Amino acid sequence: DIESYNELEEDDPDSHRIYMVWADGYEDDNNGSQLGRVEDPLASPFTSHSLRRNGGQAMSLLYDNTVAEKSEVKAQIADLDNVNPDWTQNDATILTVWVYGAVGNTGSLYVTINGVKVADSAGTVDLAQPQWQPFIIDTAAVGTDTTVVMEIGIGIEGAAAKGNIYVDDIALGLP
Repeated sequence: DIESYNELEEDDPDSHRIYMVWADGYEDDNNGSQLGRVEDPLASPFTSHSLRRNGGQAMSLLYDNTVAEKSEVKAQIADLDNVNPDWTQNDATILTVWVYGAVGNTGSLYVTINGVKVADSAGTVDLAQPQWQPFIIDTAAVGTDTTVVMEIGIGIEGAAAKGNIYVDDIALGLP
């Protein structure tokens, strides 16, 4: 739920900036990802309020694999609001991540669950398309214990991949 993030200063006890939960590559030389706006990634707001699928905001992810070996953001499940680490509850077996691309983007999307990479090998999400597209993952086929999910990641692979995407409505459900 991207809606829970705010723009309060980091020293405010109620601060809940997106990059405080989702680790990006801002201070990591091996990671070309950065959460923030295309216009000025270092200035608030760090989420998109105009490009969103539902609610009031979406994750804005800039990526550049020409300066680093990967572009990936990760979150610890314990740090996410209202996310139970047992992803099999209520018979859920599908993880859906909605992604909005931009003309000129390159690379391929992937998601990690407990460090296990699930690549979009079928090319179901075209990162160069400026429209909301679902990346649907059968969690039972991932090859990790989804009764205890500790970490989720979203990344873009490709040696010279570069661009920006928006992510919203990350959800578990039934087939």
